[in-house]
Amino acid sequence: MQKSTRELKTGWSMKQAGDISNEFWIPVEKVPSQVHIDLIANKKIPDPFVDANELAVQWIAEKDWVYRTKFTVPSSEGITTDLIFLGLDTFATVTLNGTTILESENMHTSHRVNISKLLRPSQENELQIVFQSALLRGRELVDQHPEHVFHVRQTEASRIPVRKAQYNWGWDWGPILMTAGPWRPVVLEQYTARIDDVWTQYEISADNKTCSGTLYARVGVGAQEGDTVLLSLFDGDEAVFEQKCHIGADGLAKAAVQLVSPSLWYPHGYGSQFRYRLSACLSRGDTRLDEQSKLIGFRRCQLVQEKDEFGKSFYFRINGVDIFAGGSCWIPADSYLAQVSKDRYLDWMKLMVESNQIMIRVWGGGIYEDDAFMEACDTLGILVWHDFAFVCASYPVYPSFLKSVEEEVRQNIRRLRSHPSLVIWAGNNEDYQVQERYKLEYNQDDTDPESWRQSTFPARYIYEHLLPKWVQEEDPSSIYHPGSPWGDGKHTTDPTVGDIHQWNIWHGQMSRYQDSAELGGRFVSEFGMEAYPHLESLRRVITDPQQQHPGSMMMDFRNKAGDHERRLMTYVSENFIVPSDLASFAHITQVLQAETMRYAYKAWRRSWGQPGARRCGGVLVWQLNDCWPTMSWAIVDYYLVKKPAFYAISRALRPLDVGISRSCPVWTSGHADPMSTNSCEFDLWIASSRQEAVEVEVKVRFISIRSGKLVSDTINITTRATPNSTTEVLEKQRVKVSMTSESADYKTLDPFIIHAELYVDGLAEAADTAWPQPLKYLDFSNRNVRVETSPSRDKITVSADLPVKGFVFEEREGLKLSDNGFDLIPGEKKIISLSGKGAATTELPWTSKPIFPGPWPGPFGFFQGCPRPAADEKGNPKLFLQLISALTMSSQWWLPRLSFFQSLRQSHYTLPVRPEFLASSSFHFVNPRHHVTATDNVTQVFPESVVAGLSDEEALALFTRGFFGGFVFGFERSVLRMGGWNLLPARYTGFQGDPHASQIWNPSELPRHHLLPVGSSLFGSFKVMDKQIAPESSDQRASYVDYGFGSDEFTFAGCHRFQITRSPRIGAEPLVQFELQHFRCNPQKNEPSVAEYIAWFHYAYAKSLFANAVQCILLR
Repeated sequence: MQKSTRELKTGWSMKQAGDISNEFWIPVEKVPSQVHIDLIANKKIPDPFVDANELAVQWIAEKDWVYRTKFTVPSSEGITTDLIFLGLDTFATVTLNGTTILESENMHTSHRVNISKLLRPSQENELQIVFQSALLRGRELVDQHPEHVFHVRQTEASRIPVRKAQYNWGWDWGPILMTAGPWRPVVLEQYTARIDDVWTQYEISADNKTCSGTLYARVGVGAQEGDTVLLSLFDGDEAVFEQKCHIGADGLAKAAVQLVSPSLWYPHGYGSQFRYRLSACLSRGDTRLDEQSKLIGFRRCQLVQEKDEFGKSFYFRINGVDIFAGGSCWIPADSYLAQVSKDRYLDWMKLMVESNQIMIRVWGGGIYEDDAFMEACDTLGILVWHDFAFVCASYPVYPSFLKSVEEEVRQNIRRLRSHPSLVIWAGNNEDYQVQERYKLEYNQDDTDPESWRQSTFPARYIYEHLLPKWVQEEDPSSIYHPGSPWGDGKHTTDPTVGDIHQWNIWHGQMSRYQDSAELGGRFVSEFGMEAYPHLESLRRVITDPQQQHPGSMMMDFRNKAGDHERRLMTYVSENFIVPSDLASFAHITQVLQAETMRYAYKAWRRSWGQPGARRCGGVLVWQLNDCWPTMSWAIVDYYLVKKPAFYAISRALRPLDVGISRSCPVWTSGHADPMSTNSCEFDLWIASSRQEAVEVEVKVRFISIRSGKLVSDTINITTRATPNSTTEVLEKQRVKVSMTSESADYKTLDPFIIHAELYVDGLAEAADTAWPQPLKYLDFSNRNVRVETSPSRDKITVSADLPVKGFVFEEREGLKLSDNGFDLIPGEKKIISLSGKGAATTELPWTSKPIFPGPWPGPFGFFQGCPRPAADEKGNPKLFLQLISALTMSSQWWLPRLSFFQSLRQSHYTLPVRPEFLASSSFHFVNPRHHVTATDNVTQVFPESVVAGLSDEEALALFTRGFFGGFVFGFERSVLRMGGWNLLPARYTGFQGDPHASQIWNPSELPRHHLLPVGSSLFGSFKVMDKQIAPESSDQRASYVDYGFGSDEFTFAGCHRFQITRSPRIGAEPLVQFELQHFRCNPQKNEPSVAEYIAWFHYAYAKSLFANAVQCILLR
């Protein structure tokens, strides 16, 4: 019989252990799963990701949970049937038909159980798994081992003896969510004989011309004498090697192989990601019993650690090519690992390639990563540094612990060893720093492993004796590094050897990010800076508008970093003027993070240097991703929405890049020096990962921030960029700009940027800009930023009259921008490509200012670019002048203009509305019982020239933007945003919106060129119910959009219809009519919704709202 495999994915149910009634079982959609996923799906708990719901589910961690399913198997003689559990989280007892078949206590291991003798052939078999509380078991284990001191950084000591993803206990970027359940597949397998594994060991010659090695297959249960294994190696469909092998007494079939001129696997940017298919076919005579194959890549990997003038090098060499390993650290992709799909892993790794990153470091506090993760890295050419699963603690070495760890380590090495992307195993994350912090025993001269076991730091026995032994036995060609950070047993912060975690930025000394060049090491495997995600991501999980401001309780609750507020505010206030609104503050933190990335990656890549002088071999930011929606060090948030730092790294890691640094004054201690902005020294260099020399031209300009004009002569340089090296172009070049007056008055200063552009064959390849520091001292008013969208809506052109720092589009889930968070240079146009979900209909808010002149940027000022407000003779902002300045600059339709008063006089008000409005689907959702309604209608007719160049949708977008975003609606809008929407949220029984619907809270987010998707809400109380855009070919066409308010479940509801109707006229200019129709009702009682005596107020309010909406169109 040929092996058959069936995944037990459906038909499961679960409940809390101890609930004896069958009524407590709830359905499980599919396995793999975990408790929280199923409780959420069955509405037993609120979503722990939203608001403070994390606190409401902590009880789950202290309970035991049961999963069960039933299955049938056909009766078959002489066939072995196994159940395979690829991952059980964590303390699990498995029974089949009432008999215990497995007890597991390690989340990281898989299990195979022969159940042949326990099956009920052709009958239902009941499989049940009881998961005990890992939290309580962990505490018990700590108490049972008083001989060991469980030192821990991050959360509680109960995690240390439990072989479970350690971040489940919470971390400084993630929630406390103690999961349980069958987190990886459960598989039923039947066979006569089977192949357990297939792999290869090989060596590649120094010239890459030959690959010599051995192909292996391990045959498991059922093999007989005379069985054979055909080992094959395929290039596509063509077999380049085949050999039939006998099975040895050790169960191995093996064949020696030699390839001439093999196709090698390279990281992306250095060559192809070629892989062969290795196949093993087990046969008995002419009968095929089992077959297993996998894709493998051949590559020669070295970790170069050689003594040099800087200490001892630390960099990777792949197939003879030195690789600067710029990249990111990786934490688990979700708090619920069972719901991370193969596509999700691929999407994450595509971001690595998109940002020119070449290495991902799998952090030791999570899991041994999924096959889908590794497959994505193989396919895309991403190098993987993988920590073993030990993190920030002092681990014990009692026998049962070591036995479980050995099984875990050997299994996962075997599972991952064939992936060419995997280049290094590291023993742990920061456990040697725990040794240093708690002054545990560590004698570098002591070479006796047994003495290490008796010390106060017994985990050294694991990292320096057991792990290297197991790695060597399971995969002899693997590189092993005892920990991260690790420097040959020296102090973990030693910058001359090994890798370092550079946390003197943010943690430690809280050094300035501008000083990154002095903070590097031989390999920086962690560093970072916190930033908020984009607003849409925050609003999805902090739902109370009153909590949507910096420093609110919910903001602080969501940010898990210790001292986060003090640290983040220190860096913000040192470099920027601190805003108080959420949009502005989020943007400031994003620019801060992006600037930190620019300084660090530029400086440390510069230290890549030349062959023989590789001062820095790689930089890995902490961190690429988040496991839940939060503010953290991640450069991409949980929803895969990129922060500006992502793009800063992408620019710094371009294959050919230009870098510029300028001398930076000290203002964080001592006195600020106003005169420092008018002179500086600067360095200029080129960083190249290309494998050939390149002739380049570099142009350096010195541009006034105040006027946008050149303040010194342009420098033009022609040079050659050395391959795979840093080319120093200018060092300590001094530039000084004259002040506008000879006095020492700081107002006469003319601060300037240094802008370098690099050209190859006349085409711009890269650019960099060095700004005076700190940015908060600079005046960014009156930049005159222009943002233009192409008719096809796939290109956005951005330009400005004066230098701009940190122009940022607010991104959305599913959208893809070619660049973001960039600087603007006068006279240049930045063209951004836009693609992905909603690209054709989404209008992105943006800001062009990293600094605001006061704590309040004014209405719409964040996205429109408010001017610097007027001030009194002492320099203090005058609130009234600030308000007027912001209002008049932010929008032409914010204040009443002549067109507003003309519309008040000329618009026509009637009570009846069009019959088709009262017969619409919007009417039926809002007023399902057809109760009495009050209606009115405001119209005004114009020559069609007033909408020249506008489509119906664009005209309606402006119409509704003027209505909801104008000054007339301002008081109502403020009340709703401050919480009034809770009294009357817009919701309707049975109504289904578009899956791309959005929530709008800021009027600046109202689109100018398109209508919102159906189902979108404004300020919590208005919902897009329906829209129709008439074909342009219609002679007389009407287009409309409906906005419902209130609820059919309440005593007040209604709907606004915004309509535009175009009418041709023979011999005269066509006309266009704007129309605001309205009805309101009491959906619960068949009586008027409001007293008739306020009808006069509604008349005046409706006319004013209509006039404000018309003004927006006329003054567009």
